[in-house]
Amino acid sequence: MNILIPIETCSRELLYKVYLCNLLAENGFTCYLGSKPQIIYLMKSLSNYIYLDKGYHEGVSDILYRVVKKNNGLIVSLDEEGGVDFSNHQTLMSRYSKPLFDSANLIFLWGSKQKKIASTNISNFDNVKVSGHPRFELLKPEYQYLYSKEVDKIKIKYGSFILINTNMGFGNNIKGDDFVKENYGGRFNNIEGLISFDKDKLSSFCSLVISLSQEIFSTVVIRPHPEENLDYYINAFKGINSVKIVRSGSNGEVIFFFGRDFL
Repeated sequence: MNILIPIETCSRELLYKVYLCNLLAENGFTCYLGSKPQIIYLMKSLSNYIYLDKGYHEGVSDILYRVVKKNNGLIVSLDEEGGVDFSNHQTLMSRYSKPLFDSANLIFLWGSKQKKIASTNISNFDNVKVSGHPRFELLKPEYQYLYSKEVDKIKIKYGSFILINTNMGFGNNIKGDDFVKENYGGRFNNIEGLISFDKDKLSSFCSLVISLSQEIFSTVVIRPHPEENLDYYINAFKGINSVKIVRSGSNGEVIFFFGRDFL
């Protein structure tokens, strides 16, 4: 049977989905792995397949689900962002909403806590499995060889460094605040507050990095979220020799250096 698997962010998804496809192929499935537009094309062209959904979005996923069902397909949900949430669970309750459980043939959850939070929306518990997420499998020792070459390159390039990963896509989105309001406003009732909160975090993170650069002798490497605007960081740390902005992964690498190269 064919399985259609979309990829949105290569640096986050590509390696584990290739690994997942290999496991599925060993069990007799034929996997099609591609960008969302490519997978949507196949969804409309094929029939009798499994669609591996990467997350429910109201008003968007419903349209895709209708296409899948029209072509006699099955919907299996494995959410990319089903683990971390705000204290009021607004993200999980939106992504694990009642329409998802009513539409999908099988739903995999990251943990028992997520199942408990979403329990009021679950229509059939037999179709819900707590599985974790396959990308965490690649953190096990037997799979570390997959990253060994990249790790060696990083060590050679940066030596001893402090890594700071950021996730301020609401307050520092590459497409701007208006895009965030339009794209996420329907999913979050307090989108204005989230944008403001992200901007406050952004300012605090930058203050922290500047303090670190003044007090330590190691390089500070900042890896922004793919949705973030790199120009903000470029301007914030301009002229600070020990700070490097890095966006790297399976989708290529963009690196901005400030001042002299330490290596």
